[in-house]
Amino acid sequence: MKTIRASHIAIGTELTSAQTLNTNSPTIAKFLQEMGIKNQAHIVVPDDRKLIMQSFDFIAPETDWLFVYGGLGPTTDDFTRDMVSEWTGKELQLDESVWQHIQDILTQRGVVVRDFQKHQAMFPVGAHIMENSKGTAHGFHLSAKGKEIFILPGPPKEVQSVLENYLHQWVKEHSTTSDSEITEIWNTMGLGESEVSYQIENLVKDYDVVVGDRVH
Repeated sequence: MKTIRASHIAIGTELTSAQTLNTNSPTIAKFLQEMGIKNQAHIVVPDDRKLIMQSFDFIAPETDWLFVYGGLGPTTDDFTRDMVSEWTGKELQLDESVWQHIQDILTQRGVVVRDFQKHQAMFPVGAHIMENSKGTAHGFHLSAKGKEIFILPGPPKEVQSVLENYLHQWVKEHSTTSDSEITEIWNTMGLGESEVSYQIENLVKDYDVVVGDRVH
């Protein structure tokens, strides 16, 4: 079996400017790790079309499942779906049921429904909608370029909603084909890091393992 490799791209100038901490990638990565998926890379980019496209191209050769976070809202700096559409070559189309869902939520909240908000109901042809019960920005999942691509909203509570409503079951069903990696953690006391590393390296030198040392 082949090890399934996952990569993560978090989009938002609020992340690269350190106004907001990116907790979305670690949340999903931890879940994937528990399901036997190897987390290959994490990238954070601002709301910049060129950099977003470059990040897709950079990460694509080394990943099987691509997770992208943020940029699904109604404002002018929310253009992740457009970038995904351009990168995959799949045109966006309106989902009438999602558009009705958005209008219902906005009306319940006393928010004026404006035509530009319809963009949140646009999805690439062939995409599966990932329900977000905590907001108006549904995620979506599509197969393209030989990869499974998952586009999630930015707010952490909405990422958690998509995880519960869609990702948990999908990953559970599709991770059984992955040659899982096992992580063993040894906690040691009474020796310095260099001495612990020296002793462990000698113990595992004849085995196909990767060793990492951390000081606590």
